[in-house]
Amino acid sequence: MSRVLATILITAALSIGTVSRASAADHPNFTGTWLLDTAKSTAMAPSTDAATVVIKHNDPLLRVSSTVTPEIKDDRTYQTDGVERSIDVMGVSVKVRARWEGAKLMTRAVGAGATTEETWQLLDGGKTLSIERKVSGMVSGTGHYVYRKR
Repeated sequence: MSRVLATILITAALSIGTVSRASAADHPNFTGTWLLDTAKSTAMAPSTDAATVVIKHNDPLLRVSSTVTPEIKDDRTYQTDGVERSIDVMGVSVKVRARWEGAKLMTRAVGAGATTEETWQLLDGGKTLSIERKVSGMVSGTGHYVYRKR
């Protein structure tokens, strides 16, 4: 009887590992240099939105470098495993969590009196990065950001 139970548990563990690998392969890779398409975007505050975003994505690590102007830049690293972590965002400690929902990356950041939730997805065969943003707290609003791959 214990041999049967052991076989069932090992089979279940191996199946879970296979499902996890298959799901990771289904996630898009956001790597690239992305330029903001201002005509297609509805920004919360146009003067503060990144005109260029450079992403290096090797799941679960997602490194994002945003440039608004030569003087205003921001570098962040997310981990897409759903675990909450603290990161530095322009000198402020922020708690972030990034997780996959199918082919969409969902992020949530809490800090500096605000909560920001984003949904990232690739469109047009990977040529377009769409980010839906909702901010609540001291400053509230929504934005839709469309980036074209360079």
